[in-house]
Amino acid sequence: TTGPATKLQVVGATGEVVRISAADTTTGAINTGAYISIGGHDGVNPRTFGYVGAFKENGTSGNYSGYLALATRVNGGSSTEKLRINSSGLVSLTESLQIANTKNIQFIGAGGDHARITYTQGDGTTGDVWAHSFYQNSGLQASMEFFATTEAAGDGNIRFKTAAAERMRIDSAGAIKFNAYGAGYLQTDANGNITAGT
Repeated sequence: TTGPATKLQVVGATGEVVRISAADTTTGAINTGAYISIGGHDGVNPRTFGYVGAFKENGTSGNYSGYLALATRVNGGSSTEKLRINSSGLVSLTESLQIANTKNIQFIGAGGDHARITYTQGDGTTGDVWAHSFYQNSGLQASMEFFATTEAAGDGNIRFKTAAAERMRIDSAGAIKFNAYGAGYLQTDANGNITAGT
C-alpha cells in the first residue's frame, strides 16, 4: 500500500507486515479505547471468546497513559478482563494479583488490604531480602523476611515483624533473638545459652 497507515496496512518484506488500527475518537474518558475481539464457533452459533484491547488509564485531558487488557469469556457470560498491563509495566491478574517488575507480588483484598511478596536485590554491601508481608489500613501489620546482612555466602537470617517493628530474629549462626533491638531483649546463642537484658 502507498497511503493507508490505518484500517489495515500490509507492507513489504523488510518493513511492517500487518497493521490493524482501532481507536475510540469520541472521548478522553478513563477506560475508553479500542479492542479486537477474537472468537469462533461454539457448534451452534458464532461466538466471541475474548478480546485484547488498549484503553486510557485516566480521565485527564491530554494524558495518554494507557493499559493493555486481555479478556476471556465463560459459558453464559460476556468477555471480562482477566489480565492487565498498566503504563508502568505493572501486571494485574483478575485485579487481585499484581506483579511489578517480577520483584513485587501483591494479593489485594477489599478496601485495599493486601499481602505482598517482595524481593530486594543487594547493593554489593547489603545482601538480598525476600519478604512476606501483610498490610491493612494502609500500614504494615506483620512480616517475615529472609535476608542477608552482607553479600557473603552463608549469611542468611530470618526476622519476624509485627506493627512494622522487628520482634524476633534467627541469625545465620542459629541464635534466636527476641526483641534484641529494643528494651527487654532475650536471646539464645547457637549452643542454647540464654542472655536477657533490660
